[in-house]
Amino acid sequence: MLRLAGKLTAALCMALLAAYGCGRSETTSVAPSPSPGEEPAAASKAPKGAIAVKVGLVLPMTGRIATYGEMVHNAVLLAAEDARAEGKVWPEIILVDNGAEQLKTVSAVKKFADTDKVDVIIGPVTSNNAIAAGDIAEAALVPLVTPTATNAQVTVNRKYVFRVCFSDELQGPAAANFVYDTLGLRKAAILVDSGESYSMGLGNAFSEVFTKRGGEIVSRVSFSSQADDFGGQITQLKLKKPDVVFMPAYYESAAKCVAQARAAGLRTVFVGTDGWDSPQLYALSAGAVAGNYFTTHFSPQEDRTIVKRFVQNFRAAYGKDPDALAALGYDAALVVFDAATRAQSPGRQALTNALAATKDFEGVTGKFSIDDKHNVVKSVVILETGDKAAKLKAVINP
Repeated sequence: MLRLAGKLTAALCMALLAAYGCGRSETTSVAPSPSPGEEPAAASKAPKGAIAVKVGLVLPMTGRIATYGEMVHNAVLLAAEDARAEGKVWPEIILVDNGAEQLKTVSAVKKFADTDKVDVIIGPVTSNNAIAAGDIAEAALVPLVTPTATNAQVTVNRKYVFRVCFSDELQGPAAANFVYDTLGLRKAAILVDSGESYSMGLGNAFSEVFTKRGGEIVSRVSFSSQADDFGGQITQLKLKKPDVVFMPAYYESAAKCVAQARAAGLRTVFVGTDGWDSPQLYALSAGAVAGNYFTTHFSPQEDRTIVKRFVQNFRAAYGKDPDALAALGYDAALVVFDAATRAQSPGRQALTNALAATKDFEGVTGKFSIDDKHNVVKSVVILETGDKAAKLKAVINP
C-alpha cells in the first residue's frame, strides 16, 4: 500500500526520543504493564509459560509518510499490551525507522535477520519497500508480515512473506464496481503515480474491470509523487471531461491534486484508494477533498464488537481514532502472536508454518484466512470524504 508526508513535529520528536530516538532505531523489550504507547528502556524476561517473541518492526517514523508509521507503531504496541495481558505471548519489539526509503528498508531487514536475530518482521507499509524487504527476508528464511503493502508482487513466489491487507487485485475491482454500480458513472480518467508499483497496479486493475463492465477510460495521466504542481494533469483531465477520476495514490499527492483541481474549477468526483486513508488528507487539502470516495480496509464506524472495543482502547491510549493503518498494524501483530501461540515456539520456521496455516482469524479489519499464496480475502470498505474526516459509505463483501 502506501506513502506520504509530514515531518514529526519537534514536540513529537522529543517525546519519541525518550523511547527510541528521533530518526534512528529503537530496541526495547516490552515489560509488564507499561502505558500504551510507551515501552520501558530495560529488557525483562517473559513470565513462566509465556512464549517470548522477538519482533522486528520496520516503519516510516520520519519522512513523507510518517503518519503511517506512527499509526502502525501505536497499534502494534497496543496489541503487545493485549498479548501481555493474555499471558500466552511476551513480545520484544525492535523498531527501525526506514523513512519510507528502500535502502534504509533493506539495511533494517538485514540488521533484523543477522544482528538482532529476530523471530519475525512486521512491515514495511509501502509496496515498493515491502518487495525489497521480501527479497532479504526470503534469503534469510525469516517470516515477514506486511500490514499494508497491497501490490500483487509483494507475495509472489514467497515462502516467508505474508500480508494481512487485501491485495490490489481485490481493491482495484472493488473500486471499479463501486463507480459503475453505486455511483452509476461510465466515463473514467485514471491518474497514477508513475514511480509507485502500488499506484500503477491499482490503475491497471481498475481499468480492466471498469472496461469489462462497459465503462470507458477516456484518459490515463501520470504524475510523480514528488510533484507539488498538478496543473498539467488537471488541464488534461478538464479536456477529456470524465465523470470520475480514479486516483490510486498516497494522501499527500491526493490532497494536493484534489485541492488544485477544485481551485481550477474541475468538479469531477475523485475516487481514491487506501493510500488516502490518513487524517492528513483533510488538513493538507484544507477540506477540499470533501465529496469524494476511497476504498480502504477499515472504518471506526463499523458496527462490530471487535471494532468497537479496538476503537475504544486505541482512543483511550492515544486520544484519537484509529485509521486503516492502525487497524492493519494491530491485526498484523495479533496474527503473529496467534501464530506463536499455535506453534508453541518463536522459531522462524515454526512461525512461518503457523502463519501459513492461519484460518478464520477474527481481526478488526474482518475475518480472514491466509491462502496458499500468503494473501487474504476480506471485505473492502468504502468511505466518503468530508472536509475534516470520512464517513462509512459501504462495506463490500468478497
